[in-house]
Amino acid sequence: MRFYLRIHLSIVLLPLVLVLLLAACAPETDPFKVGERARLDEAAAANATPVATTGNVGGVDRVAVTPDPGLGTVRVADWRDNAVRLLNNIAGYIMVWGFDYKVDLIDVKETGYRAAADKGEVDLVMLAPKAETQGWKLADGGSAYGPSSDQRIGISSQLQGKAPELVEFFSKIVADKDAIASVSGQISEGRTGISPVVAALIFLKGNEGVWTQWVPAAVAEKVKASIASGKASLLKRACIPSGGLGSPGSPSCIASN
Repeated sequence: MRFYLRIHLSIVLLPLVLVLLLAACAPETDPFKVGERARLDEAAAANATPVATTGNVGGVDRVAVTPDPGLGTVRVADWRDNAVRLLNNIAGYIMVWGFDYKVDLIDVKETGYRAAADKGEVDLVMLAPKAETQGWKLADGGSAYGPSSDQRIGISSQLQGKAPELVEFFSKIVADKDAIASVSGQISEGRTGISPVVAALIFLKGNEGVWTQWVPAAVAEKVKASIASGKASLLKRACIPSGGLGSPGSPSCIASN
């Protein structure tokens, strides 16, 4: 009789034990769809500024993003001319930390910026000979060396239509050519040289009375505060201090608006 009861109880309890085990091992309900954790949902993502992927090439911060119809990103033609690299980083630093835009430095050959502009791949060329700006898709936005200079700033129609405050900023840029040459001459990828963004910070720190005339007072204050707090990049980053180095591209560092 006792043996019979044991068998009977085993038969009754076994399904219950199996149910409990299955419940304990079942995956926890996740309110996010697969691949959507820590991101916007699909509907919101369609209207959101694309997330950037970051990197560092030759000591220069780069950010590659999907074209933003709201012009959240300004694509700047960049090639291995130190004056160009310095001016790109001066203007880029002000756009990022003063006007809250993202900046994408687009690598082009020295003579390739016109083709890139015609294809709609860049929004800004900081130094372009005036003769080469005729008949292309970038408008004359002034000159970094003054209104009489042959070196012109080229701006895209998208930039003109969606960022008039930047167009006004570019039109007011007037930098001393000798000062640009002096600072840009320090740019080098060797051990004794400095990166373009560091060179830009040297210029901004040493010529505050110059560049603050290019922008509204509120923008100038934001840029000065960023310099004072040690911001030394064209990328705004939100980094988690643990779980990685926090360097561009690492799991612990993401680009932010």
